[in-house]
Amino acid sequence: MEGEKGIRSFLCVELDEATKKRLARWVKDLSEKMSELRWVDPEGLHVTLKFCGEISPAQVESINLELSRLKGRMVSPFELTLAGVGAFPHLRQPRVIWLGVAGEVQALHSLWRQVEMATKRAGLPPEGRPFHPHLTLARVKNPKDVPLSFLLELSQEDASFGPWTVEALTFMRSTLTPKGAKYSPLARYKLGGEC
Repeated sequence: MEGEKGIRSFLCVELDEATKKRLARWVKDLSEKMSELRWVDPEGLHVTLKFCGEISPAQVESINLELSRLKGRMVSPFELTLAGVGAFPHLRQPRVIWLGVAGEVQALHSLWRQVEMATKRAGLPPEGRPFHPHLTLARVKNPKDVPLSFLLELSQEDASFGPWTVEALTFMRSTLTPKGAKYSPLARYKLGGEC
């Protein structure tokens, strides 16, 4: 590990390569229409289950230990698809533009609950907000830069990226750079089976 330096990290489910490629083409088209937004690199798109923040190497080990203890008891692999565009806090004052998640969402919620319990046992505070599964597409510096008509059109678009099977939970490191966050896996936990 890195001595006492904090490790910025989160737990997520990743997209498969085919879904990432389809999504990358769509995001490229959108970014050409609205270049004033900070679009997320499609390679790094994921569904966050728990943002851990800056944690110590000891906390990383503790979380890893708690998640490893779930071996064989994690939810079984399940299928998700991407559906619906929205914004936080809402379309009229967007700070984050996101793509929703559909499919076997109950299984995703079950995995989220397992992650919450494991990270709580490792000493992290529980999430104070309800779980709203999504992929962050873009961040908005100034909401006035985004015409409501663009967001309304986007929210009504019927973009289809096909389903993918979630087979693992990923413990991801996030390194901030001038060009945005770069992600690298700290660990992966196979769903319904061994690590």
